[in-house]
Amino acid sequence: VGWEKLISIDHGLVNPTAVLWGAIDFDGNLFIYNEHYEAGRPVSYHANKIKDITNTDKISITVIDPSTQAKTREKDGFPFSVIQEYNDYGIYPVPGNNDVAASINRIKEFLKIHPNRIHPTILGKMDSPKLFIFRNCEHTIDEMTRYHWRKVRTLAPRNPLEATTDIDDHTVDALRYMIMARWPSSP
Repeated sequence: VGWEKLISIDHGLVNPTAVLWGAIDFDGNLFIYNEHYEAGRPVSYHANKIKDITNTDKISITVIDPSTQAKTREKDGFPFSVIQEYNDYGIYPVPGNNDVAASINRIKEFLKIHPNRIHPTILGKMDSPKLFIFRNCEHTIDEMTRYHWRKVRTLAPRNPLEATTDIDDHTVDALRYMIMARWPSSP
C-alpha cells in the first residue's frame, strides 16, 4: 500500500477550472504534485484532462466545490448539476467543505514550520512544514503567493467581517477542499 492520492476540483465556467493532484505520505505530509488550470472549456474537456493526467494512479477521493451540486443546468428537459455532468464523463467527485475561515487556517497550519518535524525531502533536516507544492504547479504557487485577506475600510468601531479576495483563488479553493477532506479537525 502506497501513499494516499487525492484530486480536488474548483470548477469554473467563465473562470478557470483548477484541478489539483495531491499525495499524502506516511507522516501526514501533503504533496501537491500536479495541476490542471484552464478556462472556457466544458466539463467533458476537464473530465478527459483529469483522466489523462491521473492515468493509472489509484485515487482515494475526488472533492469538488460544493456549489456544483446546484441544479443550474438542464439536460433532456430535467434540472442538472455540474457534479452530475462530471459523473456522466466518469469522474465521481464528492462535495468539499467550503468553510473558508477554517480551511484557510488549516492551510496556514500546514505551511507553518513545525519544530522537530522531520523534513521529508531533505535528509537529516528537521523543522518542516506539512505542505509541499511541486514546481510544475505554477498556478498554485502564483495564487498562493498573491492570496490575501480583503482590506476592510470602515469608520465604525466594530470588528470587520473577515473575507478573502476572490480574484485568482481557484487553486487555493481546490487546495482548501482537499485539505478539509482529509484533515477536518486540527492537524
